[in-house]
Amino acid sequence: MEWHVTNRQLSKKGDYLKRKIINSKTLLVVFMSLMTIFVVIFYRRPTPTIVSQNIERAEMLSQAKQLIDIEKLNKELNEKKVDKERSQQLTKTLQDAWKTLLKNETTKFDIAIYDNRTDIYVTYSNKPIPHFYTASIAKVAVLMEVLALDEKGIAGLSTQEQRDAELMITKSNNEVTHKFVKSRLGDYLEIDHLFAALNMSDTQANKESWGLIQTDALDQVKLINAIFGEQPYNRQQDVTYIQQLMSRVDEEQQWGISKNANRYYLKNGWLSLDGKTWLVNSIGKVADQNADYSIAVLTEGNQTFTEGIKLIEKIAGETYKQIEQLTIKD
Repeated sequence: MEWHVTNRQLSKKGDYLKRKIINSKTLLVVFMSLMTIFVVIFYRRPTPTIVSQNIERAEMLSQAKQLIDIEKLNKELNEKKVDKERSQQLTKTLQDAWKTLLKNETTKFDIAIYDNRTDIYVTYSNKPIPHFYTASIAKVAVLMEVLALDEKGIAGLSTQEQRDAELMITKSNNEVTHKFVKSRLGDYLEIDHLFAALNMSDTQANKESWGLIQTDALDQVKLINAIFGEQPYNRQQDVTYIQQLMSRVDEEQQWGISKNANRYYLKNGWLSLDGKTWLVNSIGKVADQNADYSIAVLTEGNQTFTEGIKLIEKIAGETYKQIEQLTIKD
């Protein structure tokens, strides 16, 4: 079959193609115009004035940030400098005061404090190797280790044991302390785990008696900090329990590190090994508005029990006064 195309048909076809081409060109022109407008609006190149303003603004922001950073750094350095100066001042003040106060003292003593405000330890002793027996201040460590064993899965304190713990700390009862050591710790050396954990390197258990644990004042302050510090040895509920007991010591036993303080927690110990002289110790925490520190004062060779108390309170009272004065001055 043949197809015959007339001139008329060709003319119509040509007109159609021309119109199509014209329409396409028109659309292209419109499209290009719209693209030009879009580029001008959204991608226009900043003028030199705008660029200059942006650079100036960026420089100002950078300079402001540098000033803020420098100010912050200077503040931190100044705070560290002030803290260092406070620490040095407290150390010198206390050691000078102790030296003057005890220059004629023949009874052996060992003093240590940890000042919570300046985060420093200060010590002073007239014994070349300051090792002392604990006597009844060891009862705090005994209770801490008993409660720590409870955390490890051993049964908690019974009602009777709670009464015994109160007697041990508030009345310094020896019988219940023996009972705790035998029934809970197993032997006298078990408590060395506590001393090792607290880095009490100069404290060592005695295999025959909790009262003859060898220690020094600095280690006893570490022990107190493990009750009142930010990283306690025991669970918080047990720490609170120990603190409560140390705040309720019988009135007749509230002598020692409490001298001049209004709010304190303590445990005292005393023992005569030879029947002639006395070792008398006092450890605890002072938590007044203007005095916040842990303290231990250990003594031996006192002619009487009463003289031992007087010596400790002379030291503790002077310590409180010096720390309070420095705090108020700041």
